[in-house]
Amino acid sequence: MRYLFVILALLLPFSASAHDEVKPRIISVNGMAERTFDPDKVDITLNIEGRDKTLEAAKKKHDDLLNALHKTVAKFGVDKKSVKTLSNNIQPRYEYRDKNNKRVLAGYTATHRVQVTYKKLDKIGDFVNALTKAGIDQMQSMSFGLVDSNAAERQVMLMAVKDARQKANEGAQALGVTANKVYSVNVSGGGGYRPQARNMARSEMMIASSKGAPAAEIPQGDVKIRQNVSAQFEIQ
Repeated sequence: MRYLFVILALLLPFSASAHDEVKPRIISVNGMAERTFDPDKVDITLNIEGRDKTLEAAKKKHDDLLNALHKTVAKFGVDKKSVKTLSNNIQPRYEYRDKNNKRVLAGYTATHRVQVTYKKLDKIGDFVNALTKAGIDQMQSMSFGLVDSNAAERQVMLMAVKDARQKANEGAQALGVTANKVYSVNVSGGGGYRPQARNMARSEMMIASSKGAPAAEIPQGDVKIRQNVSAQFEIQ
């Protein structure tokens, strides 16, 4: 029995200390970085539409415009992979006529929404003019962005991490301690990567006519990327 008390006396201090976890002292900071980049591409959304009384005639007008698009983009060196179909639809058109307001078939509409990615931004005015001259004058939007947006986001993220580290060092110094060891880091997108989109009215995009108008002036804007970082550092 005496030996049992001795064993318990030896074990109790160790078992108690095993449950007493020493929590580290930490300092929490937020790091933020933002940078403006010059765009190196533009995504143009086009609407190709063929309308006529018969299905065959409407489809032919649609196909003629689509062929004109492919010829134009090839002329400007646009890769086939940079031309994407967003939607394709053929549907009847109805009108209400007579005194009885009777609905009758007026014809058919064949539509095709396409997105073209164009990278030679110094030639964007000439490209828009060429599309307009080819009969493709329904341009819904332009979105200026970056070809490699991931690399730009990583660059800004590292800037945010450095900002968090600097704030931790300055805060620790003001408290008379040091913040050497990283305890945790959480990266959030913040503003993230947001291409500059511009909705284009049909009349606005018909700047160039078939009479040899000069290249259209199209403002590009900048691409801003913002990253936020929350970090915790152990202080000593």
